[in-house]
Amino acid sequence: MPSAVPGNSDLVFKLADSRAGGNAKDLVSRDFHYVGITDRYRAYKNLFSAGHQICWAHLQRTARDLTRIECLDEET
Repeated sequence: MPSAVPGNSDLVFKLADSRAGGNAKDLVSRDFHYVGITDRYRAYKNLFSAGHQICWAHLQRTARDLTRIECLDEET
């Protein structure tokens, strides 16, 4: 999960053996008061004190997939 602070050009990625919530907590300090943008993985939901936004690419993919769902026959 990338971590960045506005006004700072640094970007950090952490490679881990799993997606355990503790890995994300290691990147976000208590002083991190910004909105986090991630996928829908539950471990990220309450990690950011200023809020959590789902990544636009993930939202777009969900919307695309929803358009491909076949509707049930109206007679059933």
